[in-house]
Amino acid sequence: MAQTETQNIRGTDYRLFKLAPLQGGRLATRVGQMLAAGIADGDALQSMIKAYRDKTPAEDGVEGVKAPNPLDVIQDDTKLLQALAGGLARIDADALYDAGLECLKPGFFAGERKLHDTAALNAWFEDHPDHLLLCLAWALKVNCAGFFGKGGQA
Repeated sequence: MAQTETQNIRGTDYRLFKLAPLQGGRLATRVGQMLAAGIADGDALQSMIKAYRDKTPAEDGVEGVKAPNPLDVIQDDTKLLQALAGGLARIDADALYDAGLECLKPGFFAGERKLHDTAALNAWFEDHPDHLLLCLAWALKVNCAGFFGKGGQA
């Protein structure tokens, strides 16, 4: 039975049926390859590793200590910020966008409304354009994160 995930995005409850594991694994491999192209810069990798290594214990579940805002970490590291901007420019945007749309194929709902084909997706996002990229990013995370040891089961 297909696993489902739910997420509230800008006041709308979305529900997504995850891809089957073999299909999701293939997608995760493609997405990983796209993202790797974006961080081919050695300085970027070094900055990302340093930011991860320097995280506070609160991020590992220790109570009473406030974790730093990830945006502050990025903002405070000029090399990392430059590397991320340069890396984003190297990612194949069309391929990443298509991968996000592929994640919606098994089943995608806005509230109780099934967005089952291109016409239904276009009609919905015509009225909610600010939700589109957020939904695609969430769908990619739901379907890919588990294969990289993040986000639970794949």
